[in-house]
Amino acid sequence: MKQHRIITMLIILIGSWMSLSCEKDATIPLPKVERKLVLTCFISPDEDSLTARITWSKPIFGVDNSYIETVNNATVEITGPDGSAGFYFEPASESYIVKKELMQIKPGATYTVTARLPTGAMVKGTCTVPQRTENSFEVEVQDSILRYQDINGNDIYSYKIMMLFKPSAEGESWYRLGAYQRYLIDYFPDKPKQETWNALDYELDTRFFTANGPVTNPYSSVVYTSGGYFTESDSSSVFRFILTQGDRPYVQFHESVFNFEGDNPFAEPVRLFTNVEGGLGVVCSYLKESRTIEKP
Repeated sequence: MKQHRIITMLIILIGSWMSLSCEKDATIPLPKVERKLVLTCFISPDEDSLTARITWSKPIFGVDNSYIETVNNATVEITGPDGSAGFYFEPASESYIVKKELMQIKPGATYTVTARLPTGAMVKGTCTVPQRTENSFEVEVQDSILRYQDINGNDIYSYKIMMLFKPSAEGESWYRLGAYQRYLIDYFPDKPKQETWNALDYELDTRFFTANGPVTNPYSSVVYTSGGYFTESDSSSVFRFILTQGDRPYVQFHESVFNFEGDNPFAEPVRLFTNVEGGLGVVCSYLKESRTIEKP
């Protein structure tokens, strides 16, 4: 019996020694990830200018992720069927700009945006602007509700507004509706009021309508306006409605952004769409129609 106890103790001691001998401090090096150039440019013939942003990506390991680093010394150029034009850097917006008169964007044409650094690094992206078609796009006020009177005795209403559009493009096309209410912000008494536009329906902004050729029945969506204002002195009601027809990269990029849930720890990881060579980002295009309603 005594011998049995001794053997048992020896087994326990040997097992403990073996388990301790397997524990070692390990130093695992973090993956080496090079940052990449990011090019973002949305091209449209319906804007007064083209804007591009050049930044550096933010790798997860080994860098400070607290801010976006803008590149301000790049040579940025757009090339199309009628020639090319250079962008200039605007410090206030940290963006590269080219005026519409320097590069006439044409529906159906293909354009390439290129950004080069003094070091020789280069990124570029190419897209084709959608063909313009006669899409019917109508906006009508269906109902109104009196909310209150402002300090000047003006009646303030909210409205129920119907948007309808009927795509007529051949083949597959993608559309997005937006509805916005104007606010005039009076920051400085001696300066003009600042004009801002607030979305009336954020869920509508994240929805794409897909048409496979011309459609018979129009797509529709209803929005409700707000009766409140940032300043009581603004008693006008101005609403803007925008129909955007994007190319395929425009849709793929926005759908990937809409799927991103930010700081939600339980959300699935999202890979943002990119069509840029030599780095990351998106170069895409769209057409735009707008309608404005102004109510007393």
